[in-house]
Amino acid sequence: MIMNISILRKYNNLFLLVSIFFVILFWIASLSLSKQTQAQSKQENLPSSFTKEDSTRCLEELVQNIDTILEDALTSKTKYSVMVYSLDRSQIIYSRNPNIFLTPASLTKIITTYTAFSELGADYKIQTCIYTDAPEIQNGIVEGNIYIVGYGDALFTSCDLDTLVKNIMKQGIKTIKGNIYGDGSFFDGKYNRLEYSGDEDLVEVTPPISALAIDNNTATLIVKGISNIQIFPLSYTLQPISKLQTRTGINKKQKILPIKNKREKKAEFYQNRYVPDNKNKKYTKANFSLYAGDVPLPPKKKRGTSINISTSLNEKGIQLFHISGFLSKGSTFTYFYPLLKPEMAVAGALKYKLIANGIDVKGEVAEPKKSLLSEYKNYIKLAVLERPLTEVIYLLMKNSNNYLAESIFKLIGAKLGLTDDNARSARLAIIRALTKAGIIGSPVVLNDGSGLSRRNQVNTSTLLSLLVNATKLNFAQKFDSSLSVSGLDGTLKSRMKGTLAEFNIHAKTGTLNNVSGLAGYVYTLDGERLAFVMLFNGPYVTSYKEIENRIGQLLAQFFYYHFEN
Repeated sequence: MIMNISILRKYNNLFLLVSIFFVILFWIASLSLSKQTQAQSKQENLPSSFTKEDSTRCLEELVQNIDTILEDALTSKTKYSVMVYSLDRSQIIYSRNPNIFLTPASLTKIITTYTAFSELGADYKIQTCIYTDAPEIQNGIVEGNIYIVGYGDALFTSCDLDTLVKNIMKQGIKTIKGNIYGDGSFFDGKYNRLEYSGDEDLVEVTPPISALAIDNNTATLIVKGISNIQIFPLSYTLQPISKLQTRTGINKKQKILPIKNKREKKAEFYQNRYVPDNKNKKYTKANFSLYAGDVPLPPKKKRGTSINISTSLNEKGIQLFHISGFLSKGSTFTYFYPLLKPEMAVAGALKYKLIANGIDVKGEVAEPKKSLLSEYKNYIKLAVLERPLTEVIYLLMKNSNNYLAESIFKLIGAKLGLTDDNARSARLAIIRALTKAGIIGSPVVLNDGSGLSRRNQVNTSTLLSLLVNATKLNFAQKFDSSLSVSGLDGTLKSRMKGTLAEFNIHAKTGTLNNVSGLAGYVYTLDGERLAFVMLFNGPYVTSYKEIENRIGQLLAQFFYYHFEN
Protein backbone atom coordinates (compact mmCIF):
# COMPACT_ATOMS: atom_id res chain seq x y z
CA MET A 1 0.00 0.00 0.00
CA ILE A 2 2.86 2.34 0.85
CA MET A 3 4.43 1.56 -2.53
CA ASN A 4 1.14 2.38 -4.29
CA ILE A 5 0.89 5.74 -2.49
CA SER A 6 4.49 6.54 -3.49
CA ILE A 7 3.81 5.69 -7.11
CA LEU A 8 0.61 7.74 -7.01
CA ARG A 9 2.50 10.78 -5.69
CA LYS A 10 5.08 10.48 -8.49
CA TYR A 11 2.33 10.37 -11.10
CA ASN A 12 0.62 13.38 -9.51
CA ASN A 13 3.87 15.37 -9.59
CA LEU A 14 4.46 14.38 -13.20
CA PHE A 15 0.91 15.35 -14.12
CA LEU A 16 1.37 18.71 -12.41
CA LEU A 17 4.60 19.43 -14.31
CA VAL A 18 3.03 18.46 -17.64
CA SER A 19 0.01 20.66 -16.89
CA ILE A 20 2.23 23.64 -16.07
CA PHE A 21 4.24 23.05 -19.26
CA PHE A 22 1.12 23.10 -21.44
CA VAL A 23 -0.25 26.19 -19.69
CA ILE A 24 3.01 28.06 -20.43
CA LEU A 25 3.00 26.77 -24.01
CA PHE A 26 -0.59 27.92 -24.48
CA TRP A 27 0.27 31.35 -23.03
CA ILE A 28 3.21 31.80 -25.45
CA ALA A 29 1.09 30.68 -28.41
CA SER A 30 -1.70 33.07 -27.39
CA LEU A 31 0.76 35.95 -27.10
CA SER A 32 2.21 35.20 -30.54
CA LEU A 33 -1.26 34.89 -32.08
CA SER A 34 -2.24 38.17 -30.46
CA LYS A 35 0.66 39.94 -32.16
CA GLN A 36 -0.08 38.34 -35.52
CA THR A 37 -3.76 39.33 -35.45
CA GLN A 38 -3.21 42.82 -34.11
CA ALA A 39 -3.40 44.46 -37.53
CA GLN A 40 -6.38 42.30 -38.54
CA SER A 41 -8.42 43.13 -35.43
CA LYS A 42 -7.61 46.80 -35.91
CA GLN A 43 -8.95 46.70 -39.42
CA GLU A 44 -12.14 44.81 -38.45
CA ASN A 45 -13.04 47.39 -35.76
CA LEU A 46 -12.66 50.37 -38.08
CA PRO A 47 -15.45 52.08 -39.94
CA SER A 48 -16.14 50.84 -43.44
CA SER A 49 -16.35 54.44 -44.59
CA PHE A 50 -12.57 54.78 -44.79
CA THR A 51 -11.88 57.13 -47.73
CA LYS A 52 -9.04 58.19 -49.99
CA GLU A 53 -8.74 61.36 -47.93
CA ASP A 54 -8.20 59.25 -44.81
CA SER A 55 -5.40 57.40 -46.60
CA THR A 56 -3.80 60.67 -47.62
CA ARG A 57 -4.02 61.97 -44.07
CA CYS A 58 -2.23 58.85 -42.77
CA LEU A 59 0.59 59.32 -45.29
CA GLU A 60 0.90 62.97 -44.35
CA GLU A 61 1.27 61.94 -40.73
CA LEU A 62 4.00 59.46 -41.68
CA VAL A 63 5.87 62.19 -43.57
CA GLN A 64 5.58 64.51 -40.57
CA ASN A 65 6.90 61.82 -38.23
CA ILE A 66 9.95 61.20 -40.47
CA ASP A 67 10.55 64.95 -40.70
CA THR A 68 10.42 65.22 -36.92
CA ILE A 69 12.99 62.43 -36.46
CA LEU A 70 15.35 64.07 -38.96
CA GLU A 71 14.94 67.63 -37.68
CA ASP A 72 15.39 66.65 -34.04
CA ALA A 73 18.56 64.64 -34.63
CA LEU A 74 20.47 66.27 -37.49
CA THR A 75 22.72 69.32 -37.52
CA SER A 76 24.05 71.65 -40.19
CA LYS A 77 27.20 69.49 -40.39
CA THR A 78 25.21 66.63 -41.91
CA LYS A 79 24.40 66.13 -45.56
CA TYR A 80 21.68 63.55 -46.03
CA SER A 81 18.98 62.11 -48.22
CA VAL A 82 15.99 59.89 -47.41
CA MET A 83 13.52 58.27 -49.82
CA VAL A 84 10.63 55.85 -49.29
CA TYR A 85 8.68 54.21 -52.13
CA SER A 86 5.56 52.02 -52.15
CA LEU A 87 6.18 48.99 -54.37
CA ASP A 88 2.51 48.03 -54.24
CA ARG A 89 1.22 51.41 -55.38
CA SER A 90 4.25 52.55 -57.42
CA GLN A 91 4.33 55.81 -55.52
CA ILE A 92 7.00 57.84 -53.73
CA ILE A 93 5.85 58.24 -50.13
CA TYR A 94 8.75 60.33 -48.84
CA SER A 95 11.56 62.22 -50.52
CA ARG A 96 14.17 64.53 -49.02
CA ASN A 97 17.22 65.66 -51.05
CA PRO A 98 16.85 62.82 -53.60
CA ASN A 99 19.35 64.17 -56.14
CA ILE A 100 22.29 65.35 -54.03
CA PHE A 101 25.44 63.29 -54.43
CA LEU A 102 26.75 61.64 -51.28
CA THR A 103 29.45 59.14 -50.35
CA PRO A 104 27.60 55.79 -50.17
CA ALA A 105 30.15 53.63 -48.28
CA SER A 106 29.01 50.00 -48.48
CA LEU A 107 25.73 50.90 -50.17
CA THR A 108 28.03 50.77 -53.22
CA LYS A 109 27.71 46.99 -52.92
CA ILE A 110 24.05 47.28 -53.96
CA ILE A 111 25.21 48.64 -57.31
CA THR A 112 27.95 46.00 -57.64
CA THR A 113 25.53 43.17 -56.84
CA TYR A 114 22.76 44.50 -59.07
CA THR A 115 25.22 44.80 -61.98
CA ALA A 116 26.59 41.29 -61.40
CA PHE A 117 23.10 39.76 -61.48
CA SER A 118 22.01 41.93 -64.40
CA GLU A 119 25.08 41.53 -66.63
CA LEU A 120 26.47 38.11 -65.66
CA GLY A 121 23.16 36.46 -64.84
CA ALA A 122 21.85 35.15 -61.51
CA ASP A 123 22.80 31.58 -62.47
CA TYR A 124 26.37 32.44 -63.45
CA LYS A 125 29.07 29.99 -62.29
CA ILE A 126 32.63 31.06 -61.45
CA GLN A 127 35.09 28.43 -62.62
CA THR A 128 38.52 27.22 -61.61
CA CYS A 129 39.91 24.81 -64.21
CA ILE A 130 42.88 22.49 -64.62
CA TYR A 131 44.17 21.83 -68.14
CA THR A 132 47.06 20.03 -69.76
CA ASP A 133 48.74 20.84 -73.06
CA ALA A 134 49.68 17.18 -73.53
CA PRO A 135 48.13 15.85 -76.77
CA GLU A 136 46.87 12.77 -74.90
CA ILE A 137 47.24 10.80 -71.68
CA GLN A 138 48.69 7.30 -72.07
CA ASN A 139 49.37 4.73 -69.37
CA GLY A 140 48.73 7.34 -66.67
CA ILE A 141 51.54 9.59 -67.95
CA VAL A 142 51.03 13.25 -68.84
CA GLU A 143 53.67 14.21 -71.42
CA GLY A 144 53.14 17.93 -70.93
CA ASN A 145 52.41 20.77 -68.53
CA ILE A 146 49.56 21.28 -66.10
CA TYR A 147 47.75 24.65 -65.87
CA ILE A 148 45.46 25.68 -63.04
CA VAL A 149 43.44 28.66 -64.26
CA GLY A 150 41.35 30.97 -62.11
CA TYR A 151 38.35 32.92 -63.39
CA GLY A 152 37.67 35.01 -60.31
CA ASP A 153 36.62 32.62 -57.52
CA ALA A 154 37.57 34.58 -54.39
CA LEU A 155 36.19 31.80 -52.15
CA PHE A 156 38.49 29.10 -53.54
CA THR A 157 40.12 27.12 -50.71
CA SER A 158 42.61 24.34 -50.09
CA CYS A 159 39.64 21.97 -49.72
CA ASP A 160 38.46 22.95 -53.21
CA LEU A 161 41.93 22.12 -54.48
CA ASP A 162 41.59 18.66 -52.89
CA THR A 163 38.41 18.16 -54.91
CA LEU A 164 40.18 19.02 -58.16
CA VAL A 165 43.07 16.68 -57.34
CA LYS A 166 40.64 13.81 -56.66
CA ASN A 167 39.11 14.35 -60.10
CA ILE A 168 42.58 14.14 -61.65
CA MET A 169 43.30 10.90 -59.76
CA LYS A 170 40.09 9.36 -61.08
CA GLN A 171 41.58 9.58 -64.57
CA GLY A 172 44.39 7.25 -63.57
CA ILE A 173 47.18 9.82 -63.83
CA LYS A 174 50.38 8.65 -62.12
CA THR A 175 53.10 10.87 -63.60
CA ILE A 176 53.28 14.47 -64.82
CA LYS A 177 56.46 15.19 -66.74
CA GLY A 178 55.93 18.93 -67.27
CA ASN A 179 55.65 22.00 -65.05
CA ILE A 180 52.75 23.18 -62.90
CA TYR A 181 51.59 26.64 -63.97
CA GLY A 182 49.28 29.00 -62.08
CA ASP A 183 47.40 31.32 -64.44
CA GLY A 184 45.54 34.35 -63.10
CA SER A 185 45.64 36.36 -66.31
CA PHE A 186 41.82 36.58 -66.42
CA PHE A 187 42.28 39.63 -64.16
CA ASP A 188 44.61 42.53 -64.96
CA GLY A 189 47.24 41.79 -62.29
CA LYS A 190 46.39 44.81 -60.12
CA TYR A 191 46.17 43.18 -56.71
CA ASN A 192 45.73 46.33 -54.66
CA ARG A 193 42.47 48.31 -54.66
CA LEU A 194 44.44 51.56 -54.50
CA GLU A 195 46.00 50.75 -57.88
CA TYR A 196 42.72 51.04 -59.76
CA SER A 197 40.59 53.21 -57.45
CA GLY A 198 43.03 56.11 -57.48
CA ASP A 199 42.54 56.57 -53.73
CA GLU A 200 45.22 57.74 -51.37
CA ASP A 201 43.10 56.96 -48.30
CA LEU A 202 43.63 53.31 -47.36
CA VAL A 203 40.61 52.92 -44.99
CA GLU A 204 40.96 49.12 -44.88
CA VAL A 205 43.50 46.93 -46.63
CA THR A 206 42.05 43.94 -48.47
CA PRO A 207 43.93 40.75 -49.35
CA PRO A 208 45.39 40.72 -52.89
CA ILE A 209 42.59 40.60 -55.47
CA SER A 210 43.43 37.98 -58.10
CA ALA A 211 41.61 35.74 -60.57
CA LEU A 212 43.38 32.70 -59.13
CA ALA A 213 43.14 32.80 -55.34
CA ILE A 214 43.33 30.47 -52.37
CA ASP A 215 42.33 30.71 -48.69
CA ASN A 216 41.44 34.39 -48.83
CA ASN A 217 44.88 35.02 -50.39
CA THR A 218 46.32 34.97 -46.90
CA ALA A 219 49.23 32.92 -45.56
CA THR A 220 48.79 31.67 -42.00
CA LEU A 221 51.99 31.12 -40.03
CA ILE A 222 51.85 29.01 -36.88
CA VAL A 223 55.07 29.23 -34.88
CA LYS A 224 55.31 26.43 -32.30
CA GLY A 225 59.06 26.03 -31.98
CA ILE A 226 62.37 27.02 -33.54
CA SER A 227 62.03 24.16 -36.04
CA ASN A 228 58.26 23.75 -35.92
CA ILE A 229 56.83 26.41 -38.22
CA GLN A 230 53.76 25.65 -40.30
CA ILE A 231 52.56 27.73 -43.23
CA PHE A 232 49.08 27.35 -44.72
CA PRO A 233 48.13 26.79 -47.44
CA LEU A 234 50.67 23.99 -47.78
CA SER A 235 52.62 25.01 -50.86
CA TYR A 236 56.08 24.54 -52.33
CA THR A 237 56.22 28.28 -52.98
CA LEU A 238 55.71 29.36 -49.35
CA GLN A 239 58.86 28.72 -47.37
CA PRO A 240 60.05 29.75 -43.89
CA ILE A 241 63.63 30.77 -43.13
CA SER A 242 63.97 30.54 -39.38
CA LYS A 243 66.64 32.05 -37.16
CA LEU A 244 64.58 31.63 -34.03
CA GLN A 245 66.29 30.89 -30.75
CA THR A 246 64.83 29.27 -27.66
CA ARG A 247 64.54 31.56 -24.68
CA THR A 248 65.81 29.79 -21.57
CA GLY A 249 66.78 30.58 -18.01
CA ILE A 250 64.20 33.31 -17.42
CA ASN A 251 62.52 33.74 -14.07
CA LYS A 252 58.72 33.55 -14.37
CA LYS A 253 58.40 36.81 -12.44
CA GLN A 254 60.86 38.57 -14.72
CA LYS A 255 59.22 40.93 -17.19
CA ILE A 256 60.16 40.21 -20.81
CA LEU A 257 60.30 43.38 -22.85
CA PRO A 258 58.91 42.80 -26.35
CA ILE A 259 60.84 43.76 -29.43
CA LYS A 260 58.82 46.30 -31.41
CA ASN A 261 57.56 44.59 -34.51
CA LYS A 262 56.36 46.93 -37.24
CA ARG A 263 55.33 44.01 -39.41
CA GLU A 264 52.82 42.71 -36.89
CA LYS A 265 50.63 45.75 -37.37
CA LYS A 266 50.57 45.15 -41.12
CA ALA A 267 49.55 41.56 -40.56
CA GLU A 268 46.57 42.48 -38.42
CA PHE A 269 44.53 43.90 -41.28
CA TYR A 270 44.11 40.42 -42.65
CA GLN A 271 41.75 39.72 -39.82
CA ASN A 272 39.44 42.28 -41.53
CA ARG A 273 39.73 44.73 -38.67
CA TYR A 274 39.02 48.45 -38.92
CA VAL A 275 41.56 51.01 -37.69
CA PRO A 276 39.86 54.39 -37.13
CA ASP A 277 41.48 57.50 -38.62
CA ASN A 278 41.08 59.34 -35.32
CA LYS A 279 43.21 57.14 -33.11
CA ASN A 280 42.48 59.23 -30.02
CA LYS A 281 38.76 58.51 -30.21
CA LYS A 282 37.48 55.69 -28.01
CA TYR A 283 35.20 53.23 -29.74
CA THR A 284 33.09 50.84 -27.73
CA LYS A 285 31.65 47.49 -28.74
CA ALA A 286 28.20 49.08 -28.72
CA ASN A 287 29.31 51.83 -31.11
CA PHE A 288 30.84 49.53 -33.69
CA SER A 289 29.10 46.18 -33.34
CA LEU A 290 25.58 47.29 -32.53
CA TYR A 291 25.32 50.53 -34.49
CA ALA A 292 27.99 50.43 -37.18
CA GLY A 293 27.18 46.94 -38.34
CA ASP A 294 29.59 46.54 -41.23
CA VAL A 295 32.56 48.25 -39.59
CA PRO A 296 34.59 45.65 -37.65
CA LEU A 297 35.77 46.36 -34.14
CA PRO A 298 39.13 48.10 -33.67
CA PRO A 299 41.98 45.57 -33.59
CA LYS A 300 42.90 44.09 -30.27
CA LYS A 301 46.45 44.77 -29.27
CA LYS A 302 48.66 41.75 -29.68
CA ARG A 303 50.52 40.56 -26.67
CA GLY A 304 54.12 41.58 -27.02
CA THR A 305 56.40 38.94 -28.50
CA SER A 306 60.08 38.69 -29.26
CA ILE A 307 59.50 37.36 -32.77
CA ASN A 308 60.23 39.35 -35.92
CA ILE A 309 58.78 38.29 -39.29
CA SER A 310 59.29 39.76 -42.72
CA THR A 311 58.28 38.38 -46.11
CA SER A 312 59.56 38.79 -49.67
CA LEU A 313 59.62 37.14 -53.09
CA ASN A 314 62.80 35.65 -54.52
CA GLU A 315 63.70 35.63 -58.22
CA LYS A 316 61.76 32.39 -58.78
CA GLY A 317 58.54 33.77 -57.32
CA ILE A 318 58.84 31.82 -54.07
CA GLN A 319 57.57 33.74 -51.06
CA LEU A 320 60.02 33.60 -48.17
CA PHE A 321 59.16 34.27 -44.54
CA HIS A 322 62.17 35.42 -42.53
CA ILE A 323 61.59 34.61 -38.87
CA SER A 324 63.96 35.67 -36.11
CA GLY A 325 63.99 36.44 -32.40
CA PHE A 326 63.32 34.41 -29.29
CA LEU A 327 60.59 31.90 -28.51
CA SER A 328 59.83 30.57 -25.04
CA LYS A 329 59.30 26.85 -24.68
CA GLY A 330 55.67 25.83 -24.98
CA SER A 331 54.63 29.06 -26.71
CA THR A 332 52.60 29.16 -29.91
CA PHE A 333 51.94 32.23 -32.05
CA THR A 334 49.85 32.70 -35.19
CA TYR A 335 50.45 35.37 -37.83
CA PHE A 336 48.67 36.36 -41.05
CA TYR A 337 50.43 37.73 -44.13
CA PRO A 338 49.29 38.47 -47.69
CA LEU A 339 50.19 36.14 -50.51
CA LEU A 340 52.51 38.30 -52.58
CA LYS A 341 52.04 36.09 -55.65
CA PRO A 342 48.74 34.18 -55.32
CA GLU A 343 49.11 32.37 -58.67
CA MET A 344 52.44 30.88 -57.62
CA ALA A 345 51.05 29.94 -54.21
CA VAL A 346 48.15 28.04 -55.82
CA ALA A 347 50.44 26.27 -58.33
CA GLY A 348 52.77 25.30 -55.48
CA ALA A 349 49.81 24.03 -53.44
CA LEU A 350 48.60 21.97 -56.41
CA LYS A 351 52.02 20.36 -56.81
CA TYR A 352 52.13 19.62 -53.07
CA LYS A 353 48.73 17.90 -53.13
CA LEU A 354 49.48 15.93 -56.30
CA ILE A 355 52.66 14.52 -54.78
CA ALA A 356 50.93 13.88 -51.44
CA ASN A 357 48.38 11.76 -53.33
CA GLY A 358 51.02 9.63 -55.01
CA ILE A 359 51.35 11.43 -58.36
CA ASP A 360 54.93 11.95 -59.46
CA VAL A 361 55.54 15.53 -60.67
CA LYS A 362 58.82 15.96 -62.55
CA GLY A 363 58.59 19.69 -63.35
CA GLU A 364 58.76 22.95 -61.45
CA VAL A 365 56.20 25.54 -60.39
CA ALA A 366 55.90 28.65 -62.59
CA GLU A 367 53.66 31.27 -64.17
CA PRO A 368 52.90 31.36 -67.91
CA LYS A 369 54.99 34.01 -69.65
CA LYS A 370 51.91 35.18 -71.57
CA SER A 371 48.16 34.82 -71.30
CA LEU A 372 46.92 31.51 -72.67
CA LEU A 373 43.21 32.14 -72.12
CA SER A 374 42.39 31.87 -75.80
CA GLU A 375 44.32 28.61 -76.14
CA TYR A 376 42.81 26.57 -73.31
CA LYS A 377 39.87 25.57 -75.49
CA ASN A 378 42.34 23.41 -77.42
CA TYR A 379 43.77 21.77 -74.28
CA ILE A 380 42.50 18.74 -72.37
CA LYS A 381 40.40 19.81 -69.38
CA LEU A 382 41.31 17.55 -66.47
CA ALA A 383 39.09 19.04 -63.78
CA VAL A 384 36.79 21.97 -63.12
CA LEU A 385 35.18 23.45 -60.01
CA GLU A 386 32.16 25.73 -60.39
CA ARG A 387 30.94 28.09 -57.71
CA PRO A 388 27.53 29.79 -58.04
CA LEU A 389 27.75 33.56 -58.20
CA THR A 390 25.04 33.74 -55.54
CA GLU A 391 27.28 31.96 -53.01
CA VAL A 392 29.78 34.80 -53.24
CA ILE A 393 27.09 37.50 -53.39
CA TYR A 394 25.39 36.33 -50.18
CA LEU A 395 28.61 36.58 -48.17
CA LEU A 396 29.51 39.85 -49.89
CA MET A 397 26.21 41.50 -49.03
CA LYS A 398 25.22 40.05 -45.68
CA ASN A 399 28.67 40.43 -44.12
CA SER A 400 29.64 43.48 -46.19
CA ASN A 401 32.85 41.73 -47.25
CA ASN A 402 35.06 44.23 -49.06
CA TYR A 403 37.47 41.65 -50.48
CA LEU A 404 34.62 39.72 -52.13
CA ALA A 405 33.05 42.95 -53.41
CA GLU A 406 36.28 43.98 -55.13
CA SER A 407 36.66 40.49 -56.61
CA ILE A 408 33.14 40.63 -58.09
CA PHE A 409 33.82 44.18 -59.32
CA LYS A 410 36.89 42.95 -61.21
CA LEU A 411 35.06 39.82 -62.39
CA ILE A 412 32.39 42.01 -63.99
CA GLY A 413 35.07 43.99 -65.79
CA ALA A 414 37.08 40.97 -66.91
CA LYS A 415 34.06 39.03 -68.16
CA LEU A 416 32.40 41.89 -69.99
CA GLY A 417 35.26 43.98 -71.33
CA LEU A 418 38.89 44.80 -70.75
CA THR A 419 41.18 42.14 -69.28
CA ASP A 420 43.97 44.73 -69.00
CA ASP A 421 41.84 47.27 -67.07
CA ASN A 422 39.10 45.48 -65.14
CA ALA A 423 37.99 48.53 -63.15
CA ARG A 424 37.38 50.71 -66.21
CA SER A 425 35.43 47.91 -67.88
CA ALA A 426 33.41 47.30 -64.70
CA ARG A 427 32.42 50.98 -64.55
CA LEU A 428 31.18 50.79 -68.14
CA ALA A 429 29.20 47.65 -67.29
CA ILE A 430 27.62 49.44 -64.32
CA ILE A 431 26.54 52.34 -66.54
CA ARG A 432 25.06 49.81 -68.96
CA ALA A 433 23.11 48.10 -66.16
CA LEU A 434 21.83 51.45 -64.89
CA THR A 435 20.75 52.43 -68.38
CA LYS A 436 18.78 49.18 -68.70
CA ALA A 437 17.08 50.11 -65.43
CA GLY A 438 16.02 53.44 -66.94
CA ILE A 439 18.65 55.49 -65.09
CA ILE A 440 20.33 57.73 -67.66
CA GLY A 441 23.02 60.40 -67.54
CA SER A 442 25.87 60.18 -65.03
CA PRO A 443 24.11 58.97 -61.88
CA VAL A 444 27.16 57.50 -60.12
CA VAL A 445 30.87 58.01 -59.65
CA LEU A 446 32.42 54.71 -58.58
CA ASN A 447 36.11 54.09 -58.03
CA ASP A 448 35.74 50.61 -56.58
CA GLY A 449 33.15 47.92 -55.97
CA SER A 450 33.11 47.80 -52.18
CA GLY A 451 32.52 51.41 -51.17
CA LEU A 452 35.81 51.83 -49.34
CA SER A 453 36.55 54.79 -51.60
CA ARG A 454 35.38 58.03 -50.03
CA ARG A 455 35.40 59.57 -53.51
CA ASN A 456 32.48 57.40 -54.63
CA GLN A 457 29.39 59.53 -55.25
CA VAL A 458 25.76 58.48 -55.71
CA ASN A 459 22.31 59.86 -55.02
CA THR A 460 19.50 58.05 -53.26
CA SER A 461 17.29 58.37 -56.32
CA THR A 462 19.65 56.03 -58.21
CA LEU A 463 19.84 53.53 -55.35
CA LEU A 464 16.06 53.54 -54.94
CA SER A 465 15.57 52.97 -58.67
CA LEU A 466 17.81 49.90 -58.50
CA LEU A 467 15.91 48.52 -55.50
CA VAL A 468 12.60 49.03 -57.26
CA ASN A 469 13.80 47.61 -60.56
CA ALA A 470 15.35 44.56 -58.86
CA THR A 471 11.87 43.45 -57.71
CA LYS A 472 10.73 43.21 -61.34
CA LEU A 473 13.58 41.07 -62.71
CA ASN A 474 14.27 37.33 -62.68
CA PHE A 475 16.87 37.69 -59.92
CA ALA A 476 14.48 39.48 -57.53
CA GLN A 477 14.38 36.67 -54.95
CA LYS A 478 18.15 36.11 -54.99
CA PHE A 479 18.80 39.83 -54.63
CA ASP A 480 16.42 40.08 -51.69
CA SER A 481 17.91 36.97 -50.06
CA SER A 482 21.39 38.51 -50.18
CA LEU A 483 20.34 41.38 -47.91
CA SER A 484 20.80 41.29 -44.14
CA VAL A 485 17.67 40.70 -42.06
CA SER A 486 17.16 42.95 -39.04
CA GLY A 487 17.69 41.14 -35.76
CA LEU A 488 18.66 37.91 -37.53
CA ASP A 489 21.88 37.90 -39.56
CA GLY A 490 24.69 39.81 -41.22
CA THR A 491 25.37 43.42 -40.36
CA LEU A 492 21.79 43.91 -39.09
CA LYS A 493 21.92 41.02 -36.63
CA SER A 494 21.97 43.25 -33.55
CA ARG A 495 19.70 46.02 -34.77
CA MET A 496 16.00 46.76 -34.19
CA LYS A 497 15.48 43.73 -31.97
CA GLY A 498 12.23 43.58 -30.06
CA THR A 499 10.42 45.88 -32.50
CA LEU A 500 8.05 45.38 -35.43
CA ALA A 501 11.08 45.88 -37.66
CA GLU A 502 12.77 42.73 -36.32
CA PHE A 503 12.93 39.98 -38.98
CA ASN A 504 11.06 42.42 -41.25
CA ILE A 505 13.64 44.76 -42.74
CA HIS A 506 15.87 43.29 -45.47
CA ALA A 507 18.59 45.82 -46.17
CA LYS A 508 22.21 46.68 -46.86
CA THR A 509 24.14 48.77 -44.36
CA GLY A 510 26.84 51.27 -45.19
CA THR A 511 29.43 52.64 -42.80
CA LEU A 512 32.63 54.67 -42.85
CA ASN A 513 33.79 56.97 -40.07
CA ASN A 514 31.92 59.84 -41.76
CA VAL A 515 29.15 57.89 -43.55
CA SER A 516 26.13 55.85 -42.57
CA GLY A 517 23.45 54.38 -44.77
CA LEU A 518 20.65 51.82 -44.87
CA ALA A 519 18.78 50.71 -47.98
CA GLY A 520 16.37 47.88 -48.63
CA TYR A 521 12.79 46.69 -48.12
CA VAL A 522 10.21 46.56 -45.32
CA TYR A 523 6.58 45.50 -44.90
CA THR A 524 4.14 47.81 -43.13
CA LEU A 525 1.60 46.51 -40.60
CA ASP A 526 -1.04 46.12 -43.29
CA GLY A 527 1.31 44.21 -45.60
CA GLU A 528 2.35 46.96 -47.98
CA ARG A 529 5.92 46.49 -49.23
CA LEU A 530 8.14 49.57 -49.21
CA ALA A 531 11.60 50.25 -50.63
CA PHE A 532 13.70 52.83 -48.83
CA VAL A 533 17.12 54.49 -48.87
CA MET A 534 18.67 56.51 -46.04
CA LEU A 535 22.13 58.03 -46.49
CA PHE A 536 24.00 60.40 -44.16
CA ASN A 537 27.39 62.09 -44.56
CA GLY A 538 28.79 63.74 -41.46
CA PRO A 539 30.67 63.21 -38.20
CA TYR A 540 27.90 61.60 -36.11
CA VAL A 541 27.76 58.01 -37.34
CA THR A 542 26.31 56.57 -34.14
CA SER A 543 23.44 59.11 -34.23
CA TYR A 544 22.79 58.30 -37.88
CA LYS A 545 22.43 54.61 -37.01
CA GLU A 546 19.85 55.51 -34.37
CA ILE A 547 17.94 57.61 -36.92
CA GLU A 548 17.94 54.70 -39.36
CA ASN A 549 16.59 52.40 -36.65
CA ARG A 550 13.84 54.84 -35.68
CA ILE A 551 12.70 55.41 -39.27
CA GLY A 552 12.90 51.68 -40.00
CA GLN A 553 10.67 50.97 -37.00
CA LEU A 554 8.30 53.77 -38.02
CA LEU A 555 7.88 52.23 -41.50
CA ALA A 556 7.41 48.74 -40.06
CA GLN A 557 4.61 49.90 -37.74
CA PHE A 558 2.88 52.15 -40.29
CA PHE A 559 -0.82 51.40 -40.80
CA TYR A 560 -3.30 53.25 -42.98
CA TYR A 561 -6.11 53.05 -40.45
CA HIS A 562 -6.33 54.97 -37.18
CA PHE A 563 -8.92 54.93 -34.42
CA GLU A 564 -8.62 58.71 -34.10
CA ASN A 565 -10.28 59.57 -37.46
